[in-house]
Amino acid sequence: MNTLLNKRAHILSAGLTIMRRQGFNGTGVKDIVDAAGVPKGSFYNYFASKEAFAIAALEQVAEGNLSQMRRVLADSDNSPLKRIKNFFVQNIEHLRRSGRYNGGCFVGTVCQEIADV
Repeated sequence: MNTLLNKRAHILSAGLTIMRRQGFNGTGVKDIVDAAGVPKGSFYNYFASKEAFAIAALEQVAEGNLSQMRRVLADSDNSPLKRIKNFFVQNIEHLRRSGRYNGGCFVGTVCQEIADV
């Protein structure tokens, strides 16, 4: 992966952490660049706006969610009911381990916040 993609991924990761905690409306570009430790101009080299950043963050989270869903729900070694139970158990355990157990669904929260935008 080249340096430009690494920098973009770094900003996205740091900003996503902040946006998960503070929400879309509670997070400014300054919060994102401060968390990433980059100048404000760097943000605009990779994202046209805070809204563009939020879309990239939503895409990243949704891609991870879909990957996990496909892996668990397509497990033909288990019955369909067991697959669904495993899906929820694994989600709960992941949230508990990651410390995001009480933060809500990032996709749902951001979508509700920006519905009027």
